[in-house]
Amino acid sequence: MKLNFNKEYTKRPEALIRVCGYGKLISPRTGQVSYARHLRRGARYPRFHCYIDEKDTTFTINLHLDQKQASYGTHTAHGGDYDGQAVEEEAKRIQEVIDEHLIEKKEVPVDTPTYDLSMFG
Repeated sequence: MKLNFNKEYTKRPEALIRVCGYGKLISPRTGQVSYARHLRRGARYPRFHCYIDEKDTTFTINLHLDQKQASYGTHTAHGGDYDGQAVEEEAKRIQEVIDEHLIEKKEVPVDTPTYDLSMFG
């Protein structure tokens, strides 16, 4: 499941996903960075697992649920669930936590005059 974020936040995407309870993973084979939140203490699986794709001012979190480590012979293959109730609930939770870190834009009312006070100090 993909979650798209296109607003300004108080933290970078990596810090935001860590606030959501995710730990950083680096693949020893590829060096690719991802993040995981384990559902049972001390167990590697099941876990929510995600990748962050950053573009200029936007980012996408690609979220899925790994039920177990997938492997076939000498190759590993991914067997994650990208939809379903658990993934939807986790996506909603992530969205709510990240939205707590929005930068509030203060709008200046049109009728209110503005003054440049920089010359006073």
